Amino acid sequence: MKTKISFSIVCFVLWSSVILQAQINCDTPFNPDNLKGWNIDSIRSTEGYATAKTVRVVFHILRNDDGSNAAATEAYIEGELTKIRNEYQPWNICFALLGFTYINNTTLNTLMNSNTSAHRTALFAYDWSNALNIYCHKELRNNNGTGLIGTAYDIPNTHLSIDIPENFDGVLSHEIGHCLGLLHTFETAIGNELVNGSNCSTAGDLVCDTPADPNGNFNSSTCVYTGTTKDANNQSYNPMVNNLMSYYFFCMTIFTPNQRTRMYDTIAGVTAIGNMTMQTNTANISNKNYTTGTWWGASRNTLNVGNIASAGNVNSSGSADVYFTSNQVRLKPGFHAYPNSNGKVRVLTYGCQF
Repeated sequence: MKTKISFSIVCFVLWSSVILQAQINCDTPFNPDNLKGWNIDSIRSTEGYATAKTVRVVFHILRNDDGSNAAATEAYIEGELTKIRNEYQPWNICFALLGFTYINNTTLNTLMNSNTSAHRTALFAYDWSNALNIYCHKELRNNNGTGLIGTAYDIPNTHLSIDIPENFDGVLSHEIGHCLGLLHTFETAIGNELVNGSNCSTAGDLVCDTPADPNGNFNSSTCVYTGTTKDANNQSYNPMVNNLMSYYFFCMTIFTPNQRTRMYDTIAGVTAIGNMTMQTNTANISNKNYTTGTWWGASRNTLNVGNIASAGNVNSSGSADVYFTSNQVRLKPGFHAYPNSNGKVRVLTYGCQF
């Protein structure tokens, strides 16, 4: 039987005293070279916060080769989507659901190893180029055999994985934060941040309104930091236990204004993320017959805000899995849907206010 107690690696739990040692790892690597040429410290003068930033997301549900043992139901994922929308909404970042896909691959579903190149290559082959790809697995681990709750594979990035059976509040928002350019609050790859904040722009997570974090002990019931570690100046740490990019699980709920700045800069300035920004588009679908395969009411690469309307005869039958996805969807006379037991017709609105 697998043992899974965190994102990954090590978690020390003293349940009797609810004092946790925050030695957990989401196994997301950070390469400082990825930040070259990226303005990470200043707010872009052209990027106001009054207009929401929208990130397009697609959920890929892993199943076994025969289509059984799905990692999650669509209803479960919709509940998770509501959580992340609530956690990002105060920062004017919205997530537009493009849809769901199913991937029948037992290895990727139950034996996914985030450190195995062949596994990553096989998984990323399913990426949609215009979205943040969220892969849902039954089992996710690393080379050490440690069970992971999630990983974003790189910072920034356009794909992440979560282990659905072990998922809990804050995990998905944490991994999305990595994809949008956020480091762990306790990052040390480019130096140890000092408690007095004097090197906050060159060390740690490069965000100056997240206090220096040693990733130490805390009380998961009261969300109070209990560690006694001191920094190089012999000053005691006072980390933000409720920050979503920390490892203080069961307490992670918020971002900071400067973390919001980093995410906005990522969405606006990093090529891999920037193409997720929504653009106005209207599409009319007419004289279409969908019988097999997966179809979208308009090209998933171009259908953005706007409206989608069935302007003529649109028929869905057989095993077709048909999506009509936009900010608004209007089904006019002439639309017919009669799929068989293997087919579906889905009408999805993005869920964002524009």
